Amino acid sequence: MSRISLALLNDSVEAFLRRDYYLADSIVDKTEGVRSLENEIVLFLDKEKTSSSTQHESTNVYIKLILEDITKNCGTCK
Repeated sequence: MSRISLALLNDSVEAFLRRDYYLADSIVDKTEGVRSLENEIVLFLDKEKTSSSTQHESTNVYIKLILEDITKNCGTCK
């Protein structure tokens, strides 16, 4: 997910500099996939939270923080 986000960020800068509206539109479409993937991961972690130990819960929190960091650092993801 991180690689995809960084590639989208790189492509969005390229689209901006070239004023390539078609590339920009395709990037917006691709970000929906990243957002969907993020939502799936969060839902999975929330499901695991109800049936897991304290150790797993702290791991889930760390994973959610990593996801948040990825999306904050990729301006096209949110």
